[in-house]
Amino acid sequence: MASLLTPLISFAVNKAGDALIEKFCRTHGMKKNHKKLHRQLLAVQAVIESAEGRSNEPHVREWLKELRAIAYEAIDALDDFEYETLSREALCQNPSTSRINKDFDDF
Repeated sequence: MASLLTPLISFAVNKAGDALIEKFCRTHGMKKNHKKLHRQLLAVQAVIESAEGRSNEPHVREWLKELRAIAYEAIDALDDFEYETLSREALCQNPSTSRINKDFDDF
């Protein structure tokens, strides 16, 4: 399990640094929070890499298991940000789709 956590956290770090996420955060006044999140993910990544060397200890294994679940939640949240950004960009590029979406929501 531990060997899967480092790539998972690396993926979250890369996703947090993604241009779409940065754009969303900048557009919605969350640039400062975004930078803080990215720094914290980098710090967590370093701690996890260190802890994986001691993953034979039961309490460390349990902690890494919990972190893995949290990493998946973080990636899901970042995916939501990406989706929202892409959705808003699509609406801006083609405003006629907003009428279709509004009609669909009325069903």
